[in-house]
Amino acid sequence: MDDESISQLDGLINSYKQNKESLDSYKAQTDELNAEIKKIMQDNNLKKYTTLRGITANLSIQKRESFIDSKLIAKLKALGVTSPIKTVEVVDMDELENVIYNHELDAAELTDCKEVKEILVLKVKENTKC
Repeated sequence: MDDESISQLDGLINSYKQNKESLDSYKAQTDELNAEIKKIMQDNNLKKYTTLRGITANLSIQKRESFIDSKLIAKLKALGVTSPIKTVEVVDMDELENVIYNHELDAAELTDCKEVKEILVLKVKENTKC
């Protein structure tokens, strides 16, 4: 490796480390602010708030579904549809999608194998004036 390449690599690594430390610090600060904003808005039953600068914060709840593996495996076995089940008894989600897509299984049969998680989501944007 020549001196120029070493110097360039050295500078890039040093810049990367400095930027990564700044990023981590900002991420931690932002996460704390995010949690505090969510708490204040929840405590005050606010779904939307616009600052004097025109920055709007929207608070909403998103539902995230996932299967309860043990329940899904038991249900698939009871229904006689075992091709999506691997030998370590993990559901192959791609195969399950194929089975449903090919109408070998009605997805409604699996409803009780899902769990829904509610995730509090905060979105902040600056309003632009045209």
